[in-house]
Amino acid sequence: MQTNGILLDDEWIYIIFEQYKKLNIEISISLDGSFEMNSLRINYNNQNTYNDVLNAYRLLSKNNINAGMLSVISKHSLNLYVEYIELIKKIDNLKFVKINPLFNMENNNLSKDSITPTEFAQFIINVANLYIKEEIYKKIAIEPILSMIQKINNKESKYCNYNKNKCYQFISLYPNGLVAPCDCFSSSEFEINIDKTISISENIVNAINENTIFNSLMNDCKNCNIFDFCNAGCISQRYYFRNNKDLYDDYCESKKMLYSFSSKFKV
Repeated sequence: MQTNGILLDDEWIYIIFEQYKKLNIEISISLDGSFEMNSLRINYNNQNTYNDVLNAYRLLSKNNINAGMLSVISKHSLNLYVEYIELIKKIDNLKFVKINPLFNMENNNLSKDSITPTEFAQFIINVANLYIKEEIYKKIAIEPILSMIQKINNKESKYCNYNKNKCYQFISLYPNGLVAPCDCFSSSEFEINIDKTISISENIVNAINENTIFNSLMNDCKNCNIFDFCNAGCISQRYYFRNNKDLYDDYCESKKMLYSFSSKFKV
């Protein structure tokens, strides 16, 4: 379960972790980092949600429940990697972190708060250096750092960005009955047409075969010498970069940066 945790209280904790205990629900909280890093996350009163989100972690900790964290790194956060590490160290029930870039596109260009792929790669490298130096990996797993180390040592990653299984292996179901791949894509652009006379697997295979853009993005990477490392990366990100050559190329350069960094940890 992914949430910002602001409405989490004892009643919700009972429902999620006691009443539906058999479902083995795990919870991850959206928090972009320190107070300053989280400044784009505001409530209806235009106030930073940082303290409310930390209260959610404390409430979970009080009930002996571990949690994850999902962070989005924007332009003003790039130089705050030390603060980011200090934050994750102080949340005692934090076990897993996933760091994502803000790649919002407007008219084929990045929005003002967004970052470039190579800027994101450098942020990950800065975080990874501290993460490894301070041996935080003994307590907390961080993506994409975990996948980078796995892939450089020829181990499979569970994270789709680095996994050979891509977007159509992660199906999104919508309340209106619409079926689409990974929800990082626009559901209206990537809707899977369902033929009820055949299986869902056959419908998905047909959708893949018919999606020439998806296949083209995959094929662009097949002959790259680091393909086995990044497995073409995040296809949705590359899809939205496809009409901006500088960003499209920068994305590939970012993976080469991460490959070069990860090579130091090849066993």
